[in-house]
Order: sequence, then structure tokens, then C-alpha cells
Amino acid sequence: MEDRKLIIAVCLRPVLYNTMMVLYRDRNKKERAWVDVAEDTGFPDQPSSESEDAAPAPAPAPAPVPAAGPSCVPVPEAGPAPRTQSAILQALQSCANPTPLSGIEHYVLGLVPSLVRMPPEVLEYVKFQISKVIFDNSNFTLNLEPV
Repeated sequence: MEDRKLIIAVCLRPVLYNTMMVLYRDRNKKERAWVDVAEDTGFPDQPSSESEDAAPAPAPAPAPVPAAGPSCVPVPEAGPAPRTQSAILQALQSCANPTPLSGIEHYVLGLVPSLVRMPPEVLEYVKFQISKVIFDNSNFTLNLEPV
């Protein structure tokens, strides 16, 4: 159960794993996110860098993750005990291997970056035109006779 709490806590903070985010490179935001993960899961927090007695340990670099979708979370190289780490790895692998997307789904997802860059008024027009083309080419008829 703790494994799921950890996975959920990390998934809720894309600044920890989403390299497309501007804040991904902000060390302070990521450090705060890890502190929040520790608080949410009940895992003890590492000593803070403010401690003068001990030198801060370097943060482990996340292992590369294949681009399988937005729901994937990188697996840290250093982490909890091996037994717990294997359970987390299994849970993450189920996340990393979703059902394959169809050709249509790949095509539509490929449109997203272009749509995101459009100004709002142009985006609304494009969405309307897409819906219109789909409606015009649908194989159903409306029964508009009075009841």
C-alpha cells in the first residue's frame, strides 16, 4: 500500500518527471515537490541542505524513461530498500506499458502540439471545423419528426 501512495504522490507532481515543463529545471520547485512527496507518504525526509554539520548528499539523477505517454514516472536509480524498489518498479512498468494506441489515436495526439500553439480564437474555429467535418461524414441520421 505504501508503494501505491508513493507512486500517486509522485504522479501528482509532474515537475519531478515531466521534462517538457519549464519548472522541471527549477531545483527549488523539485526539492519542494520531493518534500511534499515525503510528507504525503510518511517517508522520512532527507537532512536539509541548511544543516552545517553534514554535507548535503547529491540528488540521484532519474533514469531515462521511454516516451510511452504522459502518465509515466521515471524510476530513480537510488531509492528505497530493494524489496520496496522492486514493487515500485513493477507498478511503474504497468504504467509504462499501456495498451498500444491505434493509428487514429497517434494521428490525433500528433495534432495536439500544433493546437496548443494556436491563439484561442483560431483554436475555437479549428475545433468547430473538425467537429463539422466529423458530423458531415457520420453515417447517422437525425429523426426530427414531431412526436
